[in-house]
This record gives sequence, structure tokens and C-alpha cells, in this order.
Amino acid sequence: MNPWSATKLFWSRLSLLKRLLLALGLLILTGATLEMFSSVRQGGTAHRNLQTEQARELAQLLVPLLAEQAVIGDYATIRQLLTRQVDGRVDVERIEWIDAHGKELSVEGPGIVPKAPRWFADLADIPVLKESADILLGGQSYGKIVISFTPTAAENSLWEQFTIQVLERAALVALFIFTIIFVLSGNLATVGRLARGADRFSGGDLAVRIPVHGAPEVRAAAHAFNHMAEELGRLVTNLSESRQALREELHFTHELIEALPNPIYFSNEAGVCLGVNRAWETFFGTGRESSVGVVLESLEPGLLDKTPPQTDTPAQQPFSNHAGDEIRINAADGRPHHMLYYKATFTKADGTAAGRIGMLVDITQHREAQDALQ
Repeated sequence: MNPWSATKLFWSRLSLLKRLLLALGLLILTGATLEMFSSVRQGGTAHRNLQTEQARELAQLLVPLLAEQAVIGDYATIRQLLTRQVDGRVDVERIEWIDAHGKELSVEGPGIVPKAPRWFADLADIPVLKESADILLGGQSYGKIVISFTPTAAENSLWEQFTIQVLERAALVALFIFTIIFVLSGNLATVGRLARGADRFSGGDLAVRIPVHGAPEVRAAAHAFNHMAEELGRLVTNLSESRQALREELHFTHELIEALPNPIYFSNEAGVCLGVNRAWETFFGTGRESSVGVVLESLEPGLLDKTPPQTDTPAQQPFSNHAGDEIRINAADGRPHHMLYYKATFTKADGTAAGRIGMLVDITQHREAQDALQ
């Protein structure tokens, strides 16, 4: 899995609160880091300028003092002067006086232990500063003085400021995160209840309702869910009642057709039998399963070729009734029967033709009596 896909997968598994906290945390961390790094660089520049100014002032102070002692060659006094300048100054690393003959006299500063890590020192970028000045008196040179400033004191000072800023930023971020959690926890709890309520509702618990709490937007969502649940509950109840009424109606129709003494069938437009009643089974002496799914023409020739014409207005007249056609059919008793064949076309809800229903009326006795009378 590539890093982008792994990141998308990780993000998709986070909750809304965690996503918000992570995004804000990264944004605040990035901003604070850039701000503090910029502050360190600016602080380093300020310390460099300050040390340069201090070195220049110290050199201007020492040059006339050292010139007087250099004339008389009082090296002990010169050392005392230099020592007094480095006492208590942790920023001065070393002061050197080199006389006109190249003789060197130096005093080391008290030294200081570095507290800032190396990366911070590199970021502050405060170099070792050296300031030199010639000692002149009456146009004659008595050597020069070199003052070296250590960056360690400035780096330590910046590091202390940096750590304080980090602690302050961390406290502010923690307070900000706590505030977000406090503000969003109630709203997100309602959102969680909405999700669980939706799961329960889809599982069939139509009575589930969500307590209305939180911000106006969250309360509106809870109200919308409760209203939807009530409407769907009523719809499902009405649908259930309608389906029950439909089942009762279909059951009554089925029982009515089954109770009729005349053979009845249903077929689709292609003439394939969809169902027959009990009288059909008795008349033809065949089981229902042997008739359903079979083309009527293969069962009884004459049933299919006498299909009534389609109605002109099926949507307004779902059944097209016709007078019965007299046909002869062999029954289960082996004798031909005179039958009146009544047919009607029925339609779908949209008015298109769906199939037909047919009923046979046995008029054998009537026909035989009529023949005998003739």
C-alpha cells in the first residue's frame, strides 16, 4: 500500500472529533513552530547586534586606559584593568593586549556552560565575535586590543526564552483542545445517537426517537430525524394495514374463484397458464401443477385461437367481457362436452394488457335436450 492510500485509510477510520483535533493540532503546531523559529532567528540577530555594540563600547573604554599604562610599561596594571572588565561578564570569552613588540597579555573570561542543544545554536546563528582596536597615543602605536565575545551566553538566554514559549504554547493548545472537546462532545454525542437511532430504525425499531440536545444545527438534525421517523412510522403502519387488507381481498377472491363450480383459468398474453381453480382440475382430471406454466393451446385446442379482441380503452375498462363462444371439449369422463367459453382481458395498473381470464360453462345437458326437442 502506497503512503497516500495508507493516509486515506487512516483518515477514513478517524471520528469527526479526532479529525478536527488532528487538523487543528497540525495547523497550530505548524504555525507555532514557524513563529518560534522566526523568533529565534530574530533573537539571534538582535544578540549579534547587541554584542557588536558592546564590544565597540568596551574597546573605546579600554583604549585610553591601556594607552597610559602601555606608555610606562605597567603590565600589572594592564592585567588588572583587563581582569576587571571580564569579571562578572559571561559574554566575554577573552581579552588580549598585544604590545608594539608583539608581546601578548590576555585574560580569560569566567566561562559558561552551554544549555542550548546544537541544533538550536545552529538555528540562532550567533558567531564568535571579535572586536579589535589599535592603541595610539601621540601618533605612536602601543599595540592593539582584541576582545572576543562568546555566543554561549546569548544562546542560553534565547534557549530559556524558547522553552518558556514552548510551554506557553503547549498550555494554550491544551486549553484550546479541551475547549473544543467540551463544546463538541455534547453535539457529537447527539450525532452518535442519530447514527445508532438510524441503525435501530433500519432494523425495524420504528419507535426510536432521538433526544434533542446541543447546538441549533444538531437540534435541527434531531428534530428532522424524529419527524422522519414519525412519518415513516405512520407510512409503514398504513402500508402494513393496506397489505393486510390486500391479503384479505386476495384471499377472498381466491376462495371465491375456488368455490365457483365452473372451470376457470388465468393466462398471460402469450397464452401461458398462470393458474386454475379446483373446478378446472375436476373437469379435466389433471393436477394444477400440470396446467400452470403450460400454453393453453397444448392443453385444449380451441382455448387459444378464440382470444377476444383487445379493448380500446384498457385503462378505463380493465376487463373486456365477451359473450360466450360455444366449443366442444373432452372432459375427464371421456365424453365430449358442449361448453360456453367466456373470456376477458385484464390489464396492469398502468393500463397495458397483462393477460386474460377464461371460464367454461357446461351446457351439455341443455344442448342434448335441445337436440332431442328438435
